[in-house]
Amino acid sequence: MTLVSFSSAQAGISFVATVDSNQVSLDENVTLSLIVQSDDNAQIEEPRLPELKGFELGAKWDQFESSSQFVNGKFEFV
Repeated sequence: MTLVSFSSAQAGISFVATVDSNQVSLDENVTLSLIVQSDDNAQIEEPRLPELKGFELGAKWDQFESSSQFVNGKFEFV
């Protein structure tokens, strides 16, 4: 289920927030995924959530990827 989706063609940046369940009961876990992507070599800060009363952070995972290619004697970020 997508909660929020944002895209800026001019900046080449997209943002998607999803959860793994539409409904949760008290004491059940829910996973919130935040995905920020950039077409360019943009400097993007790590997303920060406001305090969510009644929720407890169980775990946090970070993943960063970058791609480049060698074209006509130069490296280009993909």
